[in-house]
Amino acid sequence: MSCRDCCGCPKFIKSCSIRNESNGDVHVYVSYKKLGSDLGDSEGHQYDVAIPQGETHRVEHRIVKHDLADYNSQIHKIDVTLVNGNQLHVEEPFDGVREIQNDWLFVINDQSIKSLPAEN
Repeated sequence: MSCRDCCGCPKFIKSCSIRNESNGDVHVYVSYKKLGSDLGDSEGHQYDVAIPQGETHRVEHRIVKHDLADYNSQIHKIDVTLVNGNQLHVEEPFDGVREIQNDWLFVINDQSIKSLPAEN
C-alpha cells in the first residue's frame, strides 16, 4: 500500500500556484500553519498578493527555523477578495491532497476556489 492510499500520512501543501480566472483582479491572502517560532505569534505567517485577471502567481515554500530544526511550513488557508468585494475562502484539508505536495494549483473563479493537482 502506498502512502497516498492510507490515512496516516501527512497531507499538506508546501507551495502552490494561484491562477485568477475571475472577471477581475483579486487580492489573495495565504496563511501558513503556525510552526516553530511562529507559535508565539497570534497571527502566524501570512502572505498577500494582488493577482490581475488571467494571471498566475507562484507562492514559494516557506522554511521555519526553530531551535536547531528547520520545518517546511504548510499552507493552511487561502482567502480571496474579488474585484466586486465578495470574498472566497478555502482551507485545509484541501480537496485532492493525499500526501505532501511540493506544488499545487488553486484556480479562482467568481464563485469558488478550486483545488487541483499542479499542471506539468
